[in-house]
Amino acid sequence: MTVYAKDDDRRLIPRWHWLQSEPARLEQHFGGDQGAGEPDPALAALLEESLVDWVAQKGDVVAGEICSAAILSGRLELARDAAIALKAGSPIESGIYHVAAEVLGQATKGESLGAEGIRVVIGRLRALLRDGARDPIRWTDLSRAFAIIGKLKSAKRAMLVATDLASESRAIVRAASRLLIHVDEADRAHDVLMRSRRIVVDPWVMAAEIAVTNLMGRPSEYAKNARKVIKSGRYGDRDLAELRVALGSQEIWFGNAKLGKRLLRDALVAPTENAIAQVAWFMRREYLALGVFDGDSLGSAEADAWAKRQRKEWADCLLACDRWWSIEPFSSRPSELASYIASTVSGDPDRCVEYARRGLIANPESVVLWNNLAVGYAERGLVRQAVECWRRASALDREDAFRVTLQATRGLIAFREGRYAEGRKLYEDAVALARKEGKLEVMATLHLLREEQRCGGAPTSLLAVAREATKSPDVVVATMATRLLSAEELTRSPGGE
Repeated sequence: MTVYAKDDDRRLIPRWHWLQSEPARLEQHFGGDQGAGEPDPALAALLEESLVDWVAQKGDVVAGEICSAAILSGRLELARDAAIALKAGSPIESGIYHVAAEVLGQATKGESLGAEGIRVVIGRLRALLRDGARDPIRWTDLSRAFAIIGKLKSAKRAMLVATDLASESRAIVRAASRLLIHVDEADRAHDVLMRSRRIVVDPWVMAAEIAVTNLMGRPSEYAKNARKVIKSGRYGDRDLAELRVALGSQEIWFGNAKLGKRLLRDALVAPTENAIAQVAWFMRREYLALGVFDGDSLGSAEADAWAKRQRKEWADCLLACDRWWSIEPFSSRPSELASYIASTVSGDPDRCVEYARRGLIANPESVVLWNNLAVGYAERGLVRQAVECWRRASALDREDAFRVTLQATRGLIAFREGRYAEGRKLYEDAVALARKEGKLEVMATLHLLREEQRCGGAPTSLLAVAREATKSPDVVVATMATRLLSAEELTRSPGGE
């Protein structure tokens, strides 16, 4: 049985982009942060020289240099011809193929760069750092690349160099805080932000500090100063968007909900993608009503993924998860949601496996992703791989937080091995445990029904649960129940198999 991390909590933790990408440039432009977001002279020179070489000799080596430099500098349009040639002549499993696909905007379904493609980028950054070892932007981008492929110790080392070199860079201290949150070091993330002199004047850094402090379960002491900054008239709406959302979130959780809601509305005058995602979260939790709110049109893939899920637009939901993952490739959440939807609603174990494996690159200790990968393999008939993944998930679930899910997945594996009585007993134990814990009982029952249908029979008691589940407010549960009942109707109708 697949599962995903529930949408029960969200904080405005900073996004972390390549520092020369368009989103990072927009963030830095408004505050005048020196360094971050400005063109890297060495990268610009490499790109220009490679483009000249490309005219003279269109080889794969030159094309690779053009594509990797274009990604890091955010100038993808200059690398299009090289990327087309490189992608056409490279095997799909190669890193350079994925680099070319990224340039062409064809990196979908988990294809975006990929582990091998990121290693190409790491090689390029290391080469640049040999001649410019004191460049904090390159060190920060190197840290991000390491984080994407799950090399977290290397990511932390690179980020430490970056913060030592540029402790007053807004972009770098926010990126450092995001990395430290990713490795569950919230206290250190807070320390990085507090050590910057920007904490008392920069709305972007203040927003990050409020979010991190709230994540640790307490209100920020900078709330009063944040209100003064918002009222000062010194900053534009874009500069203030994340501060308004961070402060508004804190007010809702710890203080004046009416003021908090007003701040969230004000943030939508000129919002960032992350601000939109946070406001959309409050709307899903019914803290806030803003009428029609289209996260996609406003530019937030995360908000759009959840909106498409609620509207039962499953294919579009998966596409939005792809875009969300391209923004946060080190986050487990887009891959958790996508693998869950692919298995539970779409009935596509191949994509379930693809999404789960993608997420595990940066999150090798995710119980959810190892479990979902086990389910995908089992549904594909790859039982040995399913057992291995289930064991990994079970070993990581040290506090038994996912015991219902893992018990149900054991049942699935037993069914797919042909041990039907054992599988049925494991599922029934999972349902009983879910009933005791007050969660996942209906979902576990529906998965048992699906396996019983595969075996040629569906007990009346399970069908009764499915009929009731069609009324569930959880759209995934309701959709799965409806489809199982439709399949049952088809098999019982004249001419049905």
